Amino acid sequence: MYSYLLDHTDAETAGEIVSQVYHSENLNRLFVEDYEAYFRNSRFSGVSLESFVPDVDPPPEVQRELERLHPGRQQFSKIGILARCHKA
Repeated sequence: MYSYLLDHTDAETAGEIVSQVYHSENLNRLFVEDYEAYFRNSRFSGVSLESFVPDVDPPPEVQRELERLHPGRQQFSKIGILARCHKA
């Protein structure tokens, strides 16, 4: 990633991006499918997951590559999820 970024930005910025993407505790590394599974296996009933900001669909070639790199994952357009849960 760092080498790729050096073709697009300076070394300091590339280093910061790599640090944020791979090491930051502020970045969530879960997939939408992970959240769906967590809620499905929870004690909540009537769970609904909704986008609270518009989705950003990746271009088809990016979508294909993401699916190849992350088997079983298909939802790469969500920026944020709102979970509405009912107590069982």
